[in-house]
Amino acid sequence: MPVAFSKIMTKNNSTTLRKSAALLALGIFPIASVFANSTASGNLSATSNASAGIRVMTAKPQAALGQKVSVEQPANIAAYYQVELFPKVAGTIKSVEKALGDKIVTGEVLVQLETGDASGNLTTISAPFDGVVSARSVDPGLFVASAAVVPGVNSLMTVDRTDIVTISMPVPEAYVRFLTKDAEVELRADAMPGRIFRCRLSRIAPSMNAGDRTLTVEVDLFNGTSDEFAKFVEQAEANGRRDLKGRALPFFPEGMSPGQAVGLLPGMYGMMKLTMQQPAGIPLVPSSAIVREGGMAYLFKNDNGIARRIPIVIQSDNGTSAGVLWAVNGVNQELSPEDEIVISNQGELQDGLAIQGTLSK
Repeated sequence: MPVAFSKIMTKNNSTTLRKSAALLALGIFPIASVFANSTASGNLSATSNASAGIRVMTAKPQAALGQKVSVEQPANIAAYYQVELFPKVAGTIKSVEKALGDKIVTGEVLVQLETGDASGNLTTISAPFDGVVSARSVDPGLFVASAAVVPGVNSLMTVDRTDIVTISMPVPEAYVRFLTKDAEVELRADAMPGRIFRCRLSRIAPSMNAGDRTLTVEVDLFNGTSDEFAKFVEQAEANGRRDLKGRALPFFPEGMSPGQAVGLLPGMYGMMKLTMQQPAGIPLVPSSAIVREGGMAYLFKNDNGIARRIPIVIQSDNGTSAGVLWAVNGVNQELSPEDEIVISNQGELQDGLAIQGTLSK
């Protein structure tokens, strides 16, 4: 230390001590004064550390190499066709030819009504397709009103076509962009543990469901054995597939054992998993980089040493990597390959804080 500066420091310290002694004599304790110099240097050090910024790891978005994306949702298993039968005219039930669970054949008489007209002829209700009776609500002798005249009349009978079942699933909006009919389908039913039915999609709805922002997809699955399916296809081709939805054949599940029937029942609880091919070139970020708060999703971006919290729209997420878009002022924008995304210590960050980013290799 230079001599002149040493003398100044000694003089200042002596003055401070004399003042402190005088204050002590008056019962005043000048603690703040005594330690002011030491704490000042400490504050400078803390300020210096804060300005340096929080250390974080960053990564640039990576282009997807056509990886697969999967989504699994509850699925509804229903009869291929279901029809409730109503009387067109009023009358008394003369006979009910079929009971609950009975098989029916197209054109077969199911119910006869006496209408009371002078001719004495009976009005008949016939089966619209091959299937089974799934509900019956009338017995002989009951008078029924005409459904064409009286609103709210109960149906006489419900018939289902169950040689094919239709399985439907709501697809969340984030996965809609990947949907094609080539999506791989896996269906599981709680009533059939260990069995997985694999096929493809039969149809995709053309518009979203406004209520829950999902898109409905369907699979038509033949419900019998492989031998029965071969006969079914032969008959369907012979009549021009007239009795099929969109004249499209149903699927028979892959990998079924010979003689093994699918055997799904309408109303069973199931889960459907779709595996789709993600187009190449979509920017991906680590799923762990996404910050969720208040029902919203965000990423922290390194903006020249400042953390910027920016809202995002998640297009896909397989738990490891996610395809996202920036969502700024209601406009969705693709991430730039040069964006530096914070992938560590997000819990310590706030928008606008200084950071020291180290780019992950």
